[in-house]
Formats: sequence, structure tokens, C-alpha cells
Amino acid sequence: MLKTARSRTILRSIILMSLLLMTGAASAQSGADTGQGAFFTGEYPNALAEIGIPQADIDARIETAFQQLFYGNDTTQRVYYPVGDDMAYVLDIANNDVRSEGMSYGMMIAVQMDKQA
Repeated sequence: MLKTARSRTILRSIILMSLLLMTGAASAQSGADTGQGAFFTGEYPNALAEIGIPQADIDARIETAFQQLFYGNDTTQRVYYPVGDDMAYVLDIANNDVRSEGMSYGMMIAVQMDKQA
């Protein structure tokens, strides 16, 4: 039998960590790929539609966000900046520079919304 308070605390911590690890392992296994995900079915969930928002409202929200980020106020809203007739960049507002991942996100948004030049 453990005699010190410190030993009991350590034992309790070990038991708690073991339980947490077992719970995490069980939940990770339950989410195993069953082949029924969106990639396999081609049906991608729409969280806004699932909570009852009409598709027209969803489309309007997306368009509003696009207009703000690509054409909004230069100093407070937009991250897309055209340079000349055939170039543009997406600004990383946290670092005040251009990052490749920002450029790729901007291009992907334009492609998915069919806003290509």
C-alpha cells in the first residue's frame, strides 16, 4: 500500500493518463475509414444547410465574403490586390507580406467560385 500523499498523487495521475489514452485510442478506432466518406460518395456536407439556412442565403453569404476579401476596402477588408493587368497577390495580413499558401488559397477560392479571369 502506498504510504505517502505524493505517491498517491502520482498513482492517480498515472491512472488518469491511462484512462485518457485508452479513451483517445478507442475514439480514433471508431472513426476508421469505412469507405463511406464524402470522397467516396461525392456528397459533401453543407453545415449551414443542415441547420436550416436556405441555399439562397448561403450563396449570398459566400458571395458577400468573396466580394469583401477580393474587392473590399483596401485597408480594412481586402486581401487580394491586382498588380497591373495580368498579375495579383494575396496579402498575409499578419506578417504584411505575400505567402505561397495565401496565393494558393486565393486561386482555389477563385476556381471553386468560377471567378477565373
